[in-house]
Amino acid sequence: MTRVGIIGVFHETNSFSEHGTDIESFRPRWYLGEEFTTAFAGSRTVGGGFLAGNSEHGAESVPLFGTYATPSGRITAPAFAEILSTIRTALEPVVVGLDGILLELHGDMDVDLVSDPEEVITALVRELVGTLPIVAVLDFHTNMSRPRLAQADVLVGYQENPHIDTYERGREAAAHLARLMSGEAAPARAHRGLAIVAPPVAQRTTIEPFATIMAEARRLAVHPAIWSVNVHGGYAYLDASYTGIGFTAFGDAGSGELAESIVDELSTLMTALAPALSKDYPSPESAVAAALAGAGLTAVVDTGDNINGGSPGDTTWLAHAARAHAPATFLTTICDPAAIEQLREVAIGESAAVSIGGWAGESAGAPLVGTVTVIGRSSGVFVNEGPMATGATIDMGAACWVRLDNIDIVLQQRAAQPNDPQMFLHLGIDLRGYDAVMLKGAAAVRAGWAPYVDGFIDAGTRGETDSVLDRLPYTAFDGGPRSQ
Repeated sequence: MTRVGIIGVFHETNSFSEHGTDIESFRPRWYLGEEFTTAFAGSRTVGGGFLAGNSEHGAESVPLFGTYATPSGRITAPAFAEILSTIRTALEPVVVGLDGILLELHGDMDVDLVSDPEEVITALVRELVGTLPIVAVLDFHTNMSRPRLAQADVLVGYQENPHIDTYERGREAAAHLARLMSGEAAPARAHRGLAIVAPPVAQRTTIEPFATIMAEARRLAVHPAIWSVNVHGGYAYLDASYTGIGFTAFGDAGSGELAESIVDELSTLMTALAPALSKDYPSPESAVAAALAGAGLTAVVDTGDNINGGSPGDTTWLAHAARAHAPATFLTTICDPAAIEQLREVAIGESAAVSIGGWAGESAGAPLVGTVTVIGRSSGVFVNEGPMATGATIDMGAACWVRLDNIDIVLQQRAAQPNDPQMFLHLGIDLRGYDAVMLKGAAAVRAGWAPYVDGFIDAGTRGETDSVLDRLPYTAFDGGPRSQ
């Protein structure tokens, strides 16, 4: 039986965030050895796909190390040094007994004083394993305007945004690794890149231009000589020299010309379709008014506070707009550890004066000030119902359900994006009791919320994940187009 080492280091770094990422940000999801199996076995995640895929191909999984932090600002140098040290400590003693490596990365990690930390990670793994095959899975939002991660033999990128295919991509990576471990030659690789960025909400793979791009990529990937065709959609909030869209193709040794023709075709098609990435985003006031004018329950998406894009989860623009529409009722969530602590001793049913949100910086908006009533509490732990990361456990640290005038707010101790309605349902909240729900996020919220709401409105809120990209202070990236 072949033995496959598994390593995951996953962080989407927002260059525009004022809040750095230290080692404590990784600690809640820091998995050594079999802790990785406990965390991911049976879940529809990349890690779950690794474990299942290895089993399908008769390989023994050897989980070594995985760590995952909520998207936020640049990672500190000491934190990165500890991650690298842990990879070495976990891998070095067992490498002689391994036949291959499965590696999970995001594709947008940024570290103080390090130009491309994920290149450093893959180089370290390559140094330790020598010629053993390495297959890496990357997030759809990987920035790949120039070639990267050449130390991996095969790259596999998510194909869906929202990311409902992470499990499948983990299994696909295990299948590629099984081919390499059986003795097949490393595949030919081709790459093309474009200095084009767009906010995540414009990168949904069910709308243009990515609907057409992904369909063409899947069509090209059916050639029997092709192993993998990847559309790397890019991440607008990493301000790097390699920010932008990229395409990679992998094919049988000797099929280099075919792989090159595939990435050429996709790059040309993307260039032609790029104008479709530019969209208009209504103001918070306009978005809330439009939600109330529609039929049924509408979700207003707070794109400027996309927690999975690195925002802190504390913006108040939509909530202030909603307070002006009483008696209409709204539901939302805000991360505010200080408010959680202030309300800790307030009994359910009792009230207290409190300030909520607006703590991270000027772009977050003014705090919500008033008297709230505590409606419910939980440990902040719930399990995703899916279809995105089905079965994964989410931990907000603590949760407190409060009512401020006409708005119900689920306060979070730690920021977690409300991609899954279980964030609210586990507290006993009846979603249909509201006129509108305000969700911090972008494309990802659509996967879980589509069965519960009658429509979505993407609001052009300010914040660290502003969808109006011209409002962001780029320095390293100098491409285009950007959303106007």
